[in-house]
Amino acid sequence: MYSKDFLLDPNITLHPSIIEKTLQAFEVDQAKAYAKHIQDTSFTKRETYNFGYDYFNLVKGDDIFTKIPSYLMDLCKASIDAFISLYELGKAEDYQNVIISVYRKDYQLESHVDVDFSDRITDGQYVDFCFGEMVIVVVLTPDSKGKFYITKSDTKDGQQDINDAFRVDEKAGTAFLLTGPLRRKPYYHGVSCVENLRISATFRTVQFFK
Repeated sequence: MYSKDFLLDPNITLHPSIIEKTLQAFEVDQAKAYAKHIQDTSFTKRETYNFGYDYFNLVKGDDIFTKIPSYLMDLCKASIDAFISLYELGKAEDYQNVIISVYRKDYQLESHVDVDFSDRITDGQYVDFCFGEMVIVVVLTPDSKGKFYITKSDTKDGQQDINDAFRVDEKAGTAFLLTGPLRRKPYYHGVSCVENLRISATFRTVQFFK
């Protein structure tokens, strides 16, 4: 059901120094006026800190761009370099949608599909943008239970049963790519319920249709 060809090797681990630098800088950044969102629905609860193009603004037709801090650009470059022998991922500057997701105790992320070229509808709304084929995810603070997962479903009716889902074996610095068929339906991805704390960074390219 889940091929390694679809989800690139999840055992690539970035050097601890880049993870420590990122977490230290982010701790300072949290007090600044960057776009922060609290998602709290039936199946999702998380804090997101958004840089570059903000997904929630893009959905509303607002393409304002906020500067991406240098420490996040460094993290993106380190991730790209980690995969250089396998895939050409472009430059760090290409990734203009950056999210730091903070999951505290009992937080989780509902299984979903990111907006892509073939499916530009989100929450029932047609949008004039999509995210690129390669999505980079870096685990900064792993949790013992809350993990990134992928599940398959032919229907989408609320939170799906994730008992048989593929889960990434996350450690501090784990970097992986979400790409290929797993980027779109009938595959969905999310984060299972967190026991203590999980922090991750997501990097995506953005394409506009105007």
